[in-house]
Amino acid sequence: DLAMNLTFLGELYRELGKYGPAKAILERSLAIYNKPSNSKDELIPRALVQLGAVYRDLGDYKKAEQLGEKAYSIFRKEVPGTGIAMTLNFLGEVNGKLGNYIKARDFLIQSQFFYNEFFSKKHLSLAKVNACLGSVYKDLKNFEMAKKLIKESLSNYEKNLGQKHYLVAFLL
Repeated sequence: DLAMNLTFLGELYRELGKYGPAKAILERSLAIYNKPSNSKDELIPRALVQLGAVYRDLGDYKKAEQLGEKAYSIFRKEVPGTGIAMTLNFLGEVNGKLGNYIKARDFLIQSQFFYNEFFSKKHLSLAKVNACLGSVYKDLKNFEMAKKLIKESLSNYEKNLGQKHYLVAFLL
C-alpha cells in the first residue's frame, strides 16, 4: 500500500535527519490516508506521530504536540494497541520540551502503564519511557524517583543492547 510505504519512508528520512523530504513524504501519506476509504487505518496516527517527530526535531514543539494529540485521539477511539503507548510517550517528550513537566509526567506514566500491559518489563520501549520519565522527575526536582527510573532504564538497555551502546552512554 502506497500510504504505508510513504509513512515508513518518511520515518526513515526523519531518522536520517532529512526533515524536508520527511515532512513532504509524511504529508503525502496523510493525504492518502485522509480519503474516506482509509479513515480507520492504524497507520494514520503513526504517520501523524512521525510528522510530529519531524516538527519536534526541528524545534516546533507546539506543532508536534498538536499532531501528537490528533494521533492520540485516533488511537483512543479506533485503534487499540501499542500505538497508544508510543503516542503517549511522544506527547510526554514534547510536553517536557515545552516545560509542561506535570503534563509530561502524566503522559509518560500512562505510556508506562500501556507498555507494561503489552510487553515485559525488559522491553526496550519501557526502557525509553523510564528514561524520559526519569528526566521529567529530575526537572520536577524529585531526584530519588529520577535516579530510580534512570537506573532501571540503564539496566534494561545494558541487558538488551550491551554496555557499549550509545543509549547506555547517553544515560551515564
